Amino acid sequence: MKPDFESGLEKALDELEAVTPLKPFNCGRLCSARCCSGDENDGMGLFPGEEELFKDCADFEIKKSEGNFGEPVLVCRGECDRRKRPLACRIFPLFPLALESENGTVIVPVPDPRAGMCPLLFAPDKIDRRFYRAVRRAGEYLLRDENTRRYLLDLSAELGDIAELAEKL
Repeated sequence: MKPDFESGLEKALDELEAVTPLKPFNCGRLCSARCCSGDENDGMGLFPGEEELFKDCADFEIKKSEGNFGEPVLVCRGECDRRKRPLACRIFPLFPLALESENGTVIVPVPDPRAGMCPLLFAPDKIDRRFYRAVRRAGEYLLRDENTRRYLLDLSAELGDIAELAEKL
């Protein structure tokens, strides 16, 4: 039997397979793919269970991380097969913020405060509503396994702290 996180993670990846922030094209064409243009120290945090999916992929390098709650980061080599992108790339520039309430955990897709290089954050209303819905559903799939649930809650708390600090500055 497969661990639950694989099916939840795979469903999250599938949910974002064909949807992009700007329908019907690759939004990276607007800004020369700034989100894919970092150096060897820039990477996208992998979700629990995702390292296994990318360990043999030549488009990326996996690096250990001091942050990211113990999960490694994936460093892009500049261009990749869009169908093989990690979840952090697929949800960019949004994040499925997990908010706990007395009625359970709710996923709210929000602009990711770490995505400052993305011009779409200056016009979030231009982001396709289908993309917001897909990010929300992907977050709901991630809640199904305790590992990805805990990761999502921890990262959501950290991003909330970042957003709060940014407002104070």
